[in-house]
Amino acid sequence: MKNTSEGTRQIQDPLKSKARTQDKFQAYVERLKNAGVKCKSLSSDAISIECPSCFTAASSTKCQVKAGDTQVVVFCNRCQCGGEEMRDAMLKHYIPWVVEPVVGDWFYNAKLRDICYEAVVKVLKRSKRHGDNLRERGFDNDAIKEMGIKSLYSDPRKFEDIAFDITSEVDYRVQVEPGYEDLTDDDRAELIATVPGFSQSHGEISFDMPRDKAMVIPMRDRFGLITRLRLRLDEPGDKGKYRYLGSDDSGHKASLIHVPIPTRNLLQDANRNQQPPRPLVVAEGEFKAEFATRYMNLPAVSMPGASQYRAAIELARKTAVSGIDWAYDSDHRTNKHVAKALIGAISECRQRDMPCRLMLWDPKYKGIDDIPDGDAQYIRYLDGEALDTYLETLAKEHELDRPDFRPRILIGPDFMGEAAERILDLLAQNGFFRDQRGKICRFDPTTETLLDLSSQALPAQIDRFCLFESADRNGNMVPKSCPADLAKNTYHRTDYEGIPRIKSVLPGPGVLSDGRVVVKAGYDSATETFVLRVPSGWDPSNYVLDRPTRQQAKQCFEQLTALFHDFDFSDEEGPTGAVSALITCVGRSAIDGCVPFFAVTADHPSAGKSLIVESILQIASPSHMGALGYDRKDDEMRKVITAELKNYRSILWFDNVPRGTAIASASLAKLGTSRVWSDRVLGSSESVSRRNEATVFFTGNDISYTDEIARRVITLNIRCQDKAAFVLGELSEYVADHRNDLLGHALTVWCWLWNHDSPNDDKRPIKSFPEWSTWVVDGIEELSGHDLRELVKTNDRAYDADAEQASEFIEAIAQLRPCSQVPTPGYDWWTAKDLAAEMVKFSESPSLHDRVAALTIQDAFSGAMPSPRRLGKRLSAMAFRSSDRYTLVANKPRNTNQYQLLPNESKQDIDRLTSEFRRQHNSK
Repeated sequence: MKNTSEGTRQIQDPLKSKARTQDKFQAYVERLKNAGVKCKSLSSDAISIECPSCFTAASSTKCQVKAGDTQVVVFCNRCQCGGEEMRDAMLKHYIPWVVEPVVGDWFYNAKLRDICYEAVVKVLKRSKRHGDNLRERGFDNDAIKEMGIKSLYSDPRKFEDIAFDITSEVDYRVQVEPGYEDLTDDDRAELIATVPGFSQSHGEISFDMPRDKAMVIPMRDRFGLITRLRLRLDEPGDKGKYRYLGSDDSGHKASLIHVPIPTRNLLQDANRNQQPPRPLVVAEGEFKAEFATRYMNLPAVSMPGASQYRAAIELARKTAVSGIDWAYDSDHRTNKHVAKALIGAISECRQRDMPCRLMLWDPKYKGIDDIPDGDAQYIRYLDGEALDTYLETLAKEHELDRPDFRPRILIGPDFMGEAAERILDLLAQNGFFRDQRGKICRFDPTTETLLDLSSQALPAQIDRFCLFESADRNGNMVPKSCPADLAKNTYHRTDYEGIPRIKSVLPGPGVLSDGRVVVKAGYDSATETFVLRVPSGWDPSNYVLDRPTRQQAKQCFEQLTALFHDFDFSDEEGPTGAVSALITCVGRSAIDGCVPFFAVTADHPSAGKSLIVESILQIASPSHMGALGYDRKDDEMRKVITAELKNYRSILWFDNVPRGTAIASASLAKLGTSRVWSDRVLGSSESVSRRNEATVFFTGNDISYTDEIARRVITLNIRCQDKAAFVLGELSEYVADHRNDLLGHALTVWCWLWNHDSPNDDKRPIKSFPEWSTWVVDGIEELSGHDLRELVKTNDRAYDADAEQASEFIEAIAQLRPCSQVPTPGYDWWTAKDLAAEMVKFSESPSLHDRVAALTIQDAFSGAMPSPRRLGKRLSAMAFRSSDRYTLVANKPRNTNQYQLLPNESKQDIDRLTSEFRRQHNSK
């Protein structure tokens, strides 16, 4: 090729024009907007965009697109990227896997390289040595041929002859290629010289033939075009065994990624058949990617080195894949540089919001192509927390910086809505949920509880897994904390459906609302239930009979009642009542209504009351937080109930209820009758509303109840026994050693109740207390022969006996203190100290009538003369109780209760004093 008489002319790209490119600029901007690129208009011929290289926001105006005199110009002032490749990268960013590429400047450059390199591959031959090497790696002849791998200096001819044949083939192919046929010889020579490995001098093309023997590996892009020729040297030097043909390594970084032809076909077929996207496997080296694609049916690509992961991520972002599976060689366990690259790859994926996993196999196999027979069963995948833990351990072993896996989120006035959407997606991925009222909550694995989050507490939680950045005045990215207004906007986006909703919370293994037995801890999407914890070794198939017969259910029930036979119950139904409490706990999620309270009471300490409840909870609720204290003030009880239900604790155990306490809390009565509990959170204006899934236990001595509570309590009465300490040790150890077996027995009984003849034939949750009574009580009676209603009637008998004792006590007081017809201040009010003094005086009186009155009061204290303090507690418990003639009313002007007897006919005054006393009591 000789220079023409007209001289050497500058070669023009077919898409460039000498005229002003305003129309092309507008078309380019329209394509960017359609591809989803954020743009900000600066003038009629300039826009600002989000940089595809450094991700600087469009609002910073650092990365601009302008209409130049002859072409569209793109340049970023922050990362200094620009040019034709940068210009086309904006469009390639969003192009899926297609058969034909979008024609543009980049396409013509890539096509030219493909033409030249195809000519090189055609002329070169493959040596026997290299062919044997590929077959030893597991490739068959067809695969070797399709890969196009050749050899340098496999031909006995001189390298000048080989180079001449290559340049002749290249010149011919370019000459007949559409778009280049009108070029002169000089223009064509200059054009070919832009391809790495070729040059021209005085219009003559020359091929820069390397002097080393090497295997020639064609590297293809996602369109199947050869972008580079990589040389694998037979005799590596100090710079390694790989290098590229030609000294010019410039070009878009995506050209360094090799896409095997079968990978392109696999992904194209998935798109055409509308199959779910597959993850893209990224391996180290072309041979590994080819092997994984051809013999393991994995869509794989290769990066030329462990640290080239950014190019692989860029490629994955442009393609229709579900994420990246990193197939790093096993030497990442021992090689610090590879380990650092692996950690960087995972961190980059997290920051780009690209789902990723790590592929692991036996360390004795170095690469994925060393796995025997390409069997995928040798591979295991790590993701999520398991992957984070693995990489943190890896970083510690190699003394690397602790990896930061938080994805980057750009914040600014123009991106608040998009940032909120991104945060909501990340909340869903990081174990956050919404409760029944739309409030955000999070599972804390340390305490194994669900924590409610307020809008004020949410920013600190978001900062744990998000890295916020904003552009300063100079366009530099500055790290920020989560803005409060952004967190508030996110918190109140209840219309977003991506975050799972929690309808029910189970403290341990039990029954879901659809009747299924819990298999594992975590979230169950079918029933919107979260299971906090399951014991180690728990597998329902080993312990639970899904469809038990009546005989099998009866056997399980008898083994459960045997736990409680050593306790000296006052009623023969006592062990049955304890088992009914256990069965209610494990099936509570399937009961969309109220259940009875369970109380264990005795007439003496150390009877084993707490042990019974502890044993039930040890089986049913391994995550139970412990016992609560009972408070006679209703406001305090309401606060305790709200705090427990707010923290999703479904079992409330009030232990050590003071002796002789009459449980009269209006809040407890509400809890026993309401399906939803609503209250205001203490110390804030925030309200909480929870589905009532509570099962309530009481333990204490001589417990009694008001009328509205007594009919909803199953009471287990225990007499004092001498061997209580012996039973304590044995039962605690037995339950701990056989927990899974006992839980399986309870769930088997529940499954029989769920499936046998009952009102629940349609397998819906039990909706009301009468349904629970009809279904559970009748079913347990069929298994045990005991009627649990007798344990409820015990409350009525105890209530009647208590009322009789209260009547005698008040009538005796009437003998000691005169009755007032009208509640007047002054001498008519008296204290416990006054009554104690009267008792001493009357007990020494010569009158038999006076001594009997004093002795009647003493009988309430086991016949002993009570101290003013003990007498005051008794009077406080009897306040506003009545006999046939009188009512004991109380007043609390300062810190000491005062009392007075009024005739029952003074109903107006009694009601007024009752309201005043309760108001004074609650204010204290």
